[in-house]
Amino acid sequence: PLSKDLARRWGVTATSGLIITGVAAGSPAQAAGLKSGDVIEKAVGQAVTTVEEYEGLRDKFAKGDGLVLNLRSSVGRKSFVVLRGE
Repeated sequence: PLSKDLARRWGVTATSGLIITGVAAGSPAQAAGLKSGDVIEKAVGQAVTTVEEYEGLRDKFAKGDGLVLNLRSSVGRKSFVVLRGE
């Protein structure tokens, strides 16, 4: 979850969501354009504040399905479609 300390450390203005602290090379997240410091505010239209909430939503999809993520980044809000990996 995004705490005030994490938000300050990463320099983000979001107040809730999940901060991306790393993106694996060659991953679906990297292919979609997600970057460290982005904050996932919604996954498939639902607000997420914990990893467990995100994983519960993600796990409803099969490998290769697209998940819509709403993010806040250093350049503003944006939406991405990320393909479900392993």
